[in-house]
Amino acid sequence: MKKCRIGSGAIMGLALLLSACSSNDLDEHALNGDVRQLIVSAKDFVIDESDVSSRTNIDPSKGFSWASNDTIGIFPEKGDQLPFAMASGTGTKVAFITGGSWGLKTSQKYASYYPFSRQNYFTDRANILFSYVGQEQTGDNSTEHLGAYDLMSADNAEADGDNLNFSFVHLGCILRMYVTVPNAGTYSSLTLSVDEKAFASKVKLDLTKTPAELTAVESSKTITLSLKDFTTPSDNYQTTLFLITVPFDLAGKTITLKLKSANGYIYSGTFSPSKAYVAQMMYNLRFTSLTKDSAPSIGIGGEFETSDEEM
Repeated sequence: MKKCRIGSGAIMGLALLLSACSSNDLDEHALNGDVRQLIVSAKDFVIDESDVSSRTNIDPSKGFSWASNDTIGIFPEKGDQLPFAMASGTGTKVAFITGGSWGLKTSQKYASYYPFSRQNYFTDRANILFSYVGQEQTGDNSTEHLGAYDLMSADNAEADGDNLNFSFVHLGCILRMYVTVPNAGTYSSLTLSVDEKAFASKVKLDLTKTPAELTAVESSKTITLSLKDFTTPSDNYQTTLFLITVPFDLAGKTITLKLKSANGYIYSGTFSPSKAYVAQMMYNLRFTSLTKDSAPSIGIGGEFETSDEEM
């Protein structure tokens, strides 16, 4: 999947070649109105400047990189979408895509989204479904998992000569959570909860609109980040956890965090946003005072995890 890392400037410029062409091939492409190259670009997430202290934690050298299995879906004005997969350039900001036997025409207008989904292959460009459920972070301070949930869209792209230009925008926002964990140990999940259904778990993307429109299909009072190989080495250790979600407005309201340990203990803390959270931004949520909410059940062999309902 695409690796999502946080940088400080423009993050990627993709020259996506459909085929390698000789000078004769180029003339033939021009005469036939075929697209020779796809040029795809996107800007970085913008760090919320209201938290000035966060800027020292950003490494400007980092940015997005692409993996060999990354695929974008491209819709013509009429007809089915075309999936275009990376052919080379893995791990770099510039990747190459092959169109296989598909051909794009300079006379057409196209819209695109990432990540491509086989479940949406037979849908139309007004009804692309996407789920934010299932996010899992491995270890502390990792953004590797965000790429698969970084829903992006590129509005109608038009040809420039025999090139096709796409400009992607991020449709979600990133929550970077600084959590001070009272006790050393292994932890299995983090859940954010509010008193209303503020978190869109499933959305519909409409690429017929300009700009593309995102609407909630299913919403929840909670959003969960699973944790893998996640152990704090000491008491009162500050961890950094990342979630990506649909923009929401909970200004002045309370978000409750529940951190679940592998042996069933649950720690909780609260945070109150001061503004609406919008797309293409990264916001810092700080949970510095967690309290232990519950003790695990005791069974044969000792402690074991409590059920999700008990959270």
